[in-house]
Amino acid sequence: MSANILLGYANDATTHSPSDDIESLIYVLIWMCILYAGPSTIHMDKHVNQMILKSWVSVASLADAVSLGGLKTWLKSQPTIITNEFTKFFKPLGAMVANLLKKLGRASADDHMLNYKAISSVGQCGCVHPEGVNYCWCPGVLPRSAQ
Repeated sequence: MSANILLGYANDATTHSPSDDIESLIYVLIWMCILYAGPSTIHMDKHVNQMILKSWVSVASLADAVSLGGLKTWLKSQPTIITNEFTKFFKPLGAMVANLLKKLGRASADDHMLNYKAISSVGQCGCVHPEGVNYCWCPGVLPRSAQ
């Protein structure tokens, strides 16, 4: 769920927008990159309550929802806090997801087309695994090791 919707619970102002959908999709990707060790393989050495995702599953009150909204807002300025928790299989996606979160942090509150264009530009980035070395790149950025 987007930070905007979570924070809106405090004021009973939960207007849902297309930008909230984009943000929620990115959080689903983050969830998968932390919780799964690889295709169809759950990360078995830790329970979700022992991971950084604990606050994502333990919302039991309005205060918890608002707190999670604040955390997700903060993650947009400090994305490596969450991308550093990606399992080894998904580490190559860390740079792209961090970039997505940063773009969300600069997103417009009401110009959803502008937000879509900003987020879709990140989709032009890529990651490869040549011989076990992970490289990620984006247009205008030199390739760098994602290890």
